[in-house]
Amino acid sequence: MERMLKYAAVFGLVALSSFAPADSAADFLSGTGYKAFLAFGVVHAFGSEHDGGVRSLDTLLCSGLAAEGLKRLTRVERPDHTDHESFPSGHATTAFAIATFEADHHRSEAPLWYLGAGLIAQSRVDLHRHHETDVLAGAALGFLMARAEERSKDGFLIRPTPTGAVALGISLKF
Repeated sequence: MERMLKYAAVFGLVALSSFAPADSAADFLSGTGYKAFLAFGVVHAFGSEHDGGVRSLDTLLCSGLAAEGLKRLTRVERPDHTDHESFPSGHATTAFAIATFEADHHRSEAPLWYLGAGLIAQSRVDLHRHHETDVLAGAALGFLMARAEERSKDGFLIRPTPTGAVALGISLKF
């Protein structure tokens, strides 16, 4: 029951943050649905393991930063010709990063997480914000970033400390 209340609270806050009504399912999935999906993923991870939420948040941040870095390197124009870069899709990257993280920790829920991430990715194509290659690359990047996070001992940017606190930093091994 407590877990459901957390989910309801997160969804309510995300829904309130989106005042523009969705004109279509794709608009919803790219806007409020996307925010709710990511928020549920992080909250769900906090509810299941001591450092799961911290690691899921680290996965989300690292995958988003990787997508933004690639966008600035590749400079691929969007199908709708806005001034934002297209490759890879940040929505697909972060949605698949959260889906992969959650699927690894809650195997019975894996199909639902990947379905949600897939619908979010498809919404970006339907809205002409991205090419199919953008969302496929984003999905692959998100998947790989979540796998890298799982293999790392402590996380990349945010890590739990032995005392239960959270540390922010960058760690490199050579």
